[in-house]
Amino acid sequence: MEKEKCGSKGESARKYVDILTDAGFKAVFGDRRNKEVLIDFLNVVLPAHRKVRDLEYSTTEIPSFTLETKSVRLDLRCEGDDGTRFIVEMQQSGQRHFFKRCVEYAAKVYDSGSRRGGDYDIEPVYFIGILGRERIFGRCGPEWKDR
Repeated sequence: MEKEKCGSKGESARKYVDILTDAGFKAVFGDRRNKEVLIDFLNVVLPAHRKVRDLEYSTTEIPSFTLETKSVRLDLRCEGDDGTRFIVEMQQSGQRHFFKRCVEYAAKVYDSGSRRGGDYDIEPVYFIGILGRERIFGRCGPEWKDR
């Protein structure tokens, strides 16, 4: 019986995933077994005063509440142990309305934090966009120059 060869002598087979693809991103960051990897990633990109110690994965679908609105499916949604909510979206190629979509997603998650009879003390929502190789915002119209 012959062993499979994997490159040079003694090299073991390894599998790598491109996290800049939608499937690769979800396979790494969306897998609960990789929770520590996600926490480390968030702590690198967030401001120094906002550190994540622990988190829970949340549903990635936000249903529409009326017939006129659409439901949203996020790449990744999680909540820190202090109630802070995070959205992480992967966008590989340029998309005309990406910035508007980011605002809509964050607004829907923010709105989901309000409770009837509450005191309007709603925890913040952080939207983290991982952008691919293209200059996604470079092709936006002049309406975004002042933002």
